[in-house]
Amino acid sequence: MAPIFGAKNVTDEEVSHLRAFFAEQSKGEVASSQTGTFTIIGLGGFVGILIVFNIIWSGRYRNRNKGTAHDALWRNYGGKGGR
Repeated sequence: MAPIFGAKNVTDEEVSHLRAFFAEQSKGEVASSQTGTFTIIGLGGFVGILIVFNIIWSGRYRNRNKGTAHDALWRNYGGKGGR
């Protein structure tokens, strides 16, 4: 854009528009802190959901396989770890 606009000066009207734009952008900083709070709450909720599903599915795995994976290895291979 420099070859096209390099020789043109900024008019007073354009300066006033730019000032209004930057003033509006500085007000948007308050919204960015709200966005950060929303992001933290969202991540906390996501971790909470993962924990709940882990509890549900680990119990389901234990019931289906009659214990943990370690117990299954011990039961199937006599504690030799598959050797």
